[in-house]
Amino acid sequence: MFQQAQASFLETMLLLNKAKKDGLDKTQDFRDKAAKATTNLTNSLLAKEYVELRTPELDRLSTPSDEQMMEYYEEHQAEYQTQPQASARHILIAVQSDENPNGKLSDADALAKITKVAQELEAGKSWQDAAQQYSEDPGSVDKGGLYENFNPAQMVPEFAEAVQTQEIGKIGTPIRTRFGYHIIKVESRKPAQAQTFDEAKAAIKAKLQEKMRLETWNNFVSNIKNELGYAEGADAAKAAGGAK
Repeated sequence: MFQQAQASFLETMLLLNKAKKDGLDKTQDFRDKAAKATTNLTNSLLAKEYVELRTPELDRLSTPSDEQMMEYYEEHQAEYQTQPQASARHILIAVQSDENPNGKLSDADALAKITKVAQELEAGKSWQDAAQQYSEDPGSVDKGGLYENFNPAQMVPEFAEAVQTQEIGKIGTPIRTRFGYHIIKVESRKPAQAQTFDEAKAAIKAKLQEKMRLETWNNFVSNIKNELGYAEGADAAKAAGGAK
């Protein structure tokens, strides 16, 4: 992050002046790098060199400790919940309507057909065969009507309600959604659960690092301003004055 920091003109000049004050431009290593550069490029290179030399320290200051991460976890546990999950099979018979113009059957005919399909499944017909023969849901027809490990909240409300309340392993009564009639067999359900600290740790670290990096960079620049005697709101030329 710090190596790629796109500083403003003012920040670049501050870094340049600080690097010169520390004598970085007098080192042989930097002279070798600057030998083929133009003046403007040399100035940018010197500012970049200064940041790169300070990067290990900036990274250290931007890395949250386990104690900081644990404190954040304890204060924001509601943010770290696994989503509820379910796996279920279904077959859809579409109903023709204004919002579903591709449906071919009336409401009554679709209900009669889905009832017949349910009876065939109860009698032993496989879901794979029934889905291939009847279902009008292209997203699941090739998988025997199966959707795995989905959050019920992602589905239309009527479907979600059935998945969350039906007895597992049993074919439910037909339900109506805006797509048509469905029969559903819930295969598994897993409720939402709080993540452990170890499970949430990587996400917490990334979130805190983003905040700490910005704070560290701003403090870094502010300290240079104070050291060089630059006052907030002063003309940028003051910072640029030593860069000639």
